[in-house]
Amino acid sequence: MWAGPSLFQTFFSSITLWLNRHARNQMALAESFPLTVADGIEKGTSWLVDPLLKIEKERKFSGSQKAGTNSADLMGRSCDAFAHFARQDSEDTWVPVDIQGIVTHIIKDGRMMRSNKLVLYCLSCILA
Repeated sequence: MWAGPSLFQTFFSSITLWLNRHARNQMALAESFPLTVADGIEKGTSWLVDPLLKIEKERKFSGSQKAGTNSADLMGRSCDAFAHFARQDSEDTWVPVDIQGIVTHIIKDGRMMRSNKLVLYCLSCILA
């Protein structure tokens, strides 16, 4: 279901707010964008497109049928906290599901600065 730009903007504004407050150094969001088919039988169909990322180690924190229970490490607990925050921030109107990402290295000026940053991608939400 395409919910339109306003839900899309609200969803990603909430994610950005949470990341900036709580996990700026540990997590990032892949720069996804909406793409609409311009011609042919699929004209007008919209897709949310994720950038091609070099996968080093993929992690899945929750699914569309099961909430996350990721108490083993900070990244897992952060994803669980994000899902809770998003539901509260949206006043119980939507819940993020299928939270997944890749663990990657941060390189600055040709030097590896950190080896455990999580880049979230393919985020979905369920409308309550």
